[in-house]
Amino acid sequence: MGIKDQFNEKAQELKGKASQAAKGVQDEASARSRQPREKRQPQAERPPADRTRDEFDENWDA
Repeated sequence: MGIKDQFNEKAQELKGKASQAAKGVQDEASARSRQPREKRQPQAERPPADRTRDEFDENWDA
């Protein structure tokens, strides 16, 4: 087996790992989107920037 073959195999291996990781992230995002907003993360545990952004979004139409 030559060096070129080793690099090609490693590239294929990394490509497979990357696609599996991307699928895992998509699955997690899908699962989170199905949860009601209140169950995702309690308001007190959310970072202040997120709470401020949410308040702004809620009051935008008012």
